[in-house]
Amino acid sequence: MFKALTQDLEKSFVDYQHLDICSIRDLVKLSGMTIWGRAAEAYDWLYKLHCVKFKDMHPKIALQVPHRVNMVFANGEYEYPWELATIEHQP
Repeated sequence: MFKALTQDLEKSFVDYQHLDICSIRDLVKLSGMTIWGRAAEAYDWLYKLHCVKFKDMHPKIALQVPHRVNMVFANGEYEYPWELATIEHQP
């Protein structure tokens, strides 16, 4: 089941070129994860893009999608590349 869901998620990215929040939701449930904090914020952000084609998203939004998926499955223990750049350039 886990493998099928991960394949569904990959297929939505590659074949259909959109985000499928259902696969993410089902993977979270199957793994027994409880998402909260930054992971929940990332999930809510992704939920708003359910079935929106990447070509219809602003490029800056589309680039964030895989990083926010990582945030969900890392249970908040993930830094977005744009956050790291901000941290590195602070005085």
